[in-house]
Amino acid sequence: LVLPTGAGKTYTAAHWILKNYIDPGVKVLWIAHRSELLRQAAEAFFLDTTMDTLPSRTAFRSYTVSSEFGRCCNIADAKPDLLIASRQSLCSGTNMDYALKWAKGRGLKQDRKLLIVLDEAHHAAAASYWVITDKMKKYIPHVDILGLTATPYRTAKSEQGSLKKIFSTGSGIVYSVDMNTLISAGILSNPKHMEVPTSVDMTSLFDAEELHKIARSDLTSLDEKSLQKLNQNTQRNQLI
Repeated sequence: LVLPTGAGKTYTAAHWILKNYIDPGVKVLWIAHRSELLRQAAEAFFLDTTMDTLPSRTAFRSYTVSSEFGRCCNIADAKPDLLIASRQSLCSGTNMDYALKWAKGRGLKQDRKLLIVLDEAHHAAAASYWVITDKMKKYIPHVDILGLTATPYRTAKSEQGSLKKIFSTGSGIVYSVDMNTLISAGILSNPKHMEVPTSVDMTSLFDAEELHKIARSDLTSLDEKSLQKLNQNTQRNQLI
């Protein structure tokens, strides 16, 4: 699912997932890499839980796992229909074992179903995402994967083509709309950019790949160290 920043990827996905997976009883694993994204997902599901989105149920359970929220060892007690977890937590120590036990449940293997949602899906080429999805597919025969992103590409040469391998089944990009269309529809505001010339040359601080991402305004793909180079330059910040 490709929607521009601010267009409502999380809400759109939550609404669709409640109706098509959680209502009929299919477990959902929602994976993100930042606490704010986990919180945003939990709120989206909570606010959209209605008789319209859950016509066959009176309630459902969700549980959030990260260093800021719950722990993996409590998944069994929580018995969630929806598990919202950070990638880091799932890949730490024996935490994957708890998540696998939850996903497998007590039913027969041939009946097991799972939806895995990868928030900020352009990061999905990272090895840790492969580990999670591959382990789940080993024990669960019916696994669907939904990616959410505003930027459906990776710029690292070593990872080019990786997203196509992960999202190789189904229809690829299931839905996409551009920013101008949503601005025309009144869904997104029309941005007014004001460029402030700082005369601060920061190009020497970044490598070629980082500069390429910055030129394309693909800041979500920059790691924490790269972002710090951008936002912790006192001289530049004061001028802006």
